[in-house]
Amino acid sequence: MPKNLTPEDRWETDFEVPVPGEPRHIGPLETLFQKLLNRTERLKGRIAAILGTSWDAMPPDTLAGLVGRVATLESQLAPGSIIYDLALFYPGMPGAGALLAAIVVPRNLSLQGGSVAVGTAPAANWTATIYNGGTAIGTVSVSAGQTTGTVTLNTSPTSLSAGAMLRIVAPATADSAIKDISISFRGVV
Repeated sequence: MPKNLTPEDRWETDFEVPVPGEPRHIGPLETLFQKLLNRTERLKGRIAAILGTSWDAMPPDTLAGLVGRVATLESQLAPGSIIYDLALFYPGMPGAGALLAAIVVPRNLSLQGGSVAVGTAPAANWTATIYNGGTAIGTVSVSAGQTTGTVTLNTSPTSLSAGAMLRIVAPATADSAIKDISISFRGVV
């Protein structure tokens, strides 16, 4: 007669699988299946907690439904806990005073720092300026002969309002070697 197994919210770690050729007893298989069910039940509970809804809830089936679901999840997070990173790339060798990047910030956010890497190291110390509109708010620096550098903000964290123009401008003197500049900013909303 079939037996119904009821899943329990437990994270099982000890699994004993009958070895082929052993006498067939249902007990070890039943225990194995119970432990697999328990682990599955625990995963369902964790996923439901992350999604902020019950496991068997209908997923959004329209773009508007998805936007609403994301808005609900974001509203449950503490301010400053949503990661919003910005990544930029300037291909090739920048000229003197070149505009490396310009971004209209899409939402209020706080910059926490960042990093920079280049494809070809500069011949001399190289420092670009980060602007919020017309105000310098920090620098991007790579030392001579190095392929990684630092992003330094005058104030950390630095708050940017939605609609602000974030720009990065190369130094007034062009470097003869630096190429392929990748810059990322750590931001939170």
